[in-house]
Amino acid sequence: MLKRCTMRGFSLIELMVVLAIISILMAMYLPILSKVMRKAEQIAVKEGFRQEQLGRFADNANIAHPTAPPAPTREQCRQAYRRTVETSREPAIVTELAFVVRNDAEFKAYWNTVLNPSASGPLDIDAAGNLIATDEDDNEFRLPPLHDIWDAASRYGAVPVLWEFLSSVPAEMSAHNLGIEVLYADGHVEYLRYPNVFPATPVVAELGHRFVQETS
Repeated sequence: MLKRCTMRGFSLIELMVVLAIISILMAMYLPILSKVMRKAEQIAVKEGFRQEQLGRFADNANIAHPTAPPAPTREQCRQAYRRTVETSREPAIVTELAFVVRNDAEFKAYWNTVLNPSASGPLDIDAAGNLIATDEDDNEFRLPPLHDIWDAASRYGAVPVLWEFLSSVPAEMSAHNLGIEVLYADGHVEYLRYPNVFPATPVVAELGHRFVQETS
């Protein structure tokens, strides 16, 4: 006598339980995946900045490279302040200063003297090549030239050389509104959350936005 074999399918409740388990697992692993992707992005940007630094070092090591090049013009400084560089990730908008700027006070003077659209005329450079910069309150700062990064690293330590453009308007930033990658004169790259230490500060962010707003 043959026995009839019946196959039982999934019930609706069982299907819903399986879908619920999958949803829970996805909710658990998506944040981890997001962190991994963010870490990979940071590594790519740092590598791009390191390549930029190696190129600068090679340029400075070339015997044909002058040890004391002519002082940059205001227009050259403005172009360098917001320019595009190629990284291993994608082109990034970065800020590069022509003179050593170590804190918010010096950056305010640099902005008021060099970047401020109302500023005009030749820059005031002393015999040592320092930029004589004044802020809006006429406080004077002498900012050393940054044409030789090796010299800047030996004299001033880890001073910022290049950073992702930072603005108080997230849409103007090159990467995200959480922080920026900063390249220092000693060759290392550091991710700084915003707001934090210079240059990832509200002062730099707001003045960066003003520069774009007033020159566009």
